[in-house]
Amino acid sequence: MQRKKPEIVAVDDRQLQAALERAEGALEGEDYQLFRAITESYAYIADLVDNKNTTIARLRKLLFGEQTEKTFIDAD
Repeated sequence: MQRKKPEIVAVDDRQLQAALERAEGALEGEDYQLFRAITESYAYIADLVDNKNTTIARLRKLLFGEQTEKTFIDAD
């Protein structure tokens, strides 16, 4: 299954906080906690991307985890 490219939406911290407050009244327990975690993760990563000192390597490590060993596939 191929995912379609998502629409990129620009929001500021105030808008994210307002959305969290609305969601808190509309979502129950675990659903709200998941929405909050996703929202906070989005804000954190957006801040890192906006920071000119953040390297691509750091972003890759954050998103995909630290690579501990390389796997080589023999093409024979």
